[in-house]
Parts: sequence; structure tokens; C-alpha cells
Amino acid sequence: MNNAPTPPDVLNFYAILGLNQCAPRDRIETAYTSAKRKYHPQSQLIGAEPNEEKFKEAGLAYDTLSNPRLRAKYDLNYHNVRALWNAHNVKLQNWIRQKQQDEERRARLEAQRHKRAANEVRKKEAEAGSRRAAQAEAEIRKKREEEARLRRKVEQEQADAQRARARHEKRLRETMTSNGNAFRDGANQSLRERWQAAQERTRQRAKAAEEANNQAARERLRKQQEDDENQQNERTNPPAEDPGDETEDTERARQKGFAERQRAADQREQRVFEEDRQRRAAAAEERLHGHERSLKRPASLGREEEEEEEEEEAEREAGSISIQTEIVTSATRKADPECMGYGNVQTAELSYANHA
Repeated sequence: MNNAPTPPDVLNFYAILGLNQCAPRDRIETAYTSAKRKYHPQSQLIGAEPNEEKFKEAGLAYDTLSNPRLRAKYDLNYHNVRALWNAHNVKLQNWIRQKQQDEERRARLEAQRHKRAANEVRKKEAEAGSRRAAQAEAEIRKKREEEARLRRKVEQEQADAQRARARHEKRLRETMTSNGNAFRDGANQSLRERWQAAQERTRQRAKAAEEANNQAARERLRKQQEDDENQQNERTNPPAEDPGDETEDTERARQKGFAERQRAADQREQRVFEEDRQRRAAAAEERLHGHERSLKRPASLGREEEEEEEEEEAEREAGSISIQTEIVTSATRKADPECMGYGNVQTAELSYANHA
């Protein structure tokens, strides 16, 4: 039943106006007026339902029922008309119900189809998520295996390096143990001889420097004595001059200059001694390191290389002594001959020479 049932050819005038078969004339007029207002095509009343076909049917029903002769003729066959319309209404209700059921069925089928599609989409998404998770897990597992492999490789390399280092140290200890006694005795004797020779050369150079310093000091002392004699003669036989030229301020300035030169000479003396102490400490440390290096030197080192190292060490010591001598000499020459600190500088030079 796809199409709506066809209504009967004869109209049910009482049903159109909403009346029963026993309705009086005034009720017919009232019902027609209400239907005309409701179904008029140009009606603008509240609740109106403009419908030209129903408006014409209402007019035809009123024309028939308002005429007593036509109404009586219509009432003779009204029971058949009512039966036809009742059957039509039943068919129409069944058709409407069937249509609603079909629409509900289609809606259910559409909903099921949408649900199946949504389930398929969710299933595909779940499968894709599972595949991605499996791929990620496989990548992580692969990365961890690679890291473990690299770690094992590094550990193996470290273990191999440690074993190689242990074997090398073992061979070295065995070699040193086998050749240690002879090498140690020969090395100690050689070092002792070299040390004694170096000490002898150092003493000779120090003695030569001492003699040079003493000679320079005696020369300076002689010149100082000559200058003192000249000054004494000048004081004993002063030239003719105005006795008022040399004032008390000049004498005070001279004494102040003497004191400043004395302090300068003392400072130079302290600086010379401090530099000498530092050089001696550095030379002692260098000799100690040289001694340690000579102990660690392999036995295959030639005698010529040892003599070259001894010569270099002696040259360094001689250079240090000559530099110290020049510092003391320059400090003494800068002192004023008239300064009272001259004797202190001379004593410092003599003591430095004796100490060297």
C-alpha cells in the first residue's frame, strides 16, 4: 500500500460541517459560518486554515442540507455514504499507520546503518591505533636492542683495553725486575759522578765570580777613599766665598737627600737578596727534576747526550750567577758616593760573593 486510499465519490456533508444527521437548521448555518471563516482562501483570522477545496465542499454541504427537499433525498441514501466513508477512514488510518511504521523502519535501518558505519570507523581507528602502537613498540624495542648492543661493544672494548694495559704493565714490570738491579746500580754511580762534576764546576765558577766581585769592590773602595780624601781637602781648605751662602735649609735638604739615598740603597739590597733567593730555589727545583728525569732515563741513553745535558745545566747556573753579579754591581753604582748607605751596599756585595 504505497498510495493513499481513494475517497468515495459521494461526499459526507454532515462530516464536512462537523454535524450529525439530526442537526437542526440553525446548527447547520452556525457550522457553515465557522467552516467558511476557517477555510476561506483569503481568511486572515487567528486559527484559520485557508483551503479552497474544503471551502467549496463546505458550501456544497450547506446548499444541500439547508434545502429540506435536497436534504431528505440525501438522507435516504446517507447510511450507504456513511458506511463508505467509515470504510475509507479505516483504510486511511491503516495507511497512515503503515506509513508511520515504514518511516520508523526506515529510520531504524538508517540508524543501524549509521551505527554500523560508526562501528566500522571506530574499528578501523582502533586497528590503526594498534598498528601504530605496535610499530612504536617495535621501534622502541629495536632502539633498546641497538643501545644494548652498543653498550656491550663499548664494554668489550674497555675490557680489551684494560687487559692490554694489564699485559703491557706486566711485561714492563717483568722487564724492569729483570734489568732493574744492574740498571739502578749503574744509573746511581753515573748520577753520582755527574753530580760531583757539576758541583765542582759550580764551585769553580762561584770562586771566579767571587774574585771578580772582590776586585770590583776593592776598586770601588779605592775610588771612594780618593773621593773622601778630596772632599776632606775641600773641607779643610774651602775656597773663598761668602759664608752666608750655605744656610741651614741647604744643610737640611742635603741630609734629607742622604736619607732618601740610604733608603733606596737598602731597598735595592733587599731586592737583590730576594731575587737571589728565588733564583736559588728555582735552580734547586730544576736540579731535583733533572735528578728525577735522570733516574727515569732508559739505559740506552748515550754518554754524549748525558754530557750535553750536564753542559746545559752548568751554563744555566753560570748565567744565573753572572746575572746576579750584574744586579749587585748596578745597584752599587747607582748609590751616591756621599750616601751613608754605601758601606751597606758594599757589605751586601761581599756577603753575596761569599754566599755564592
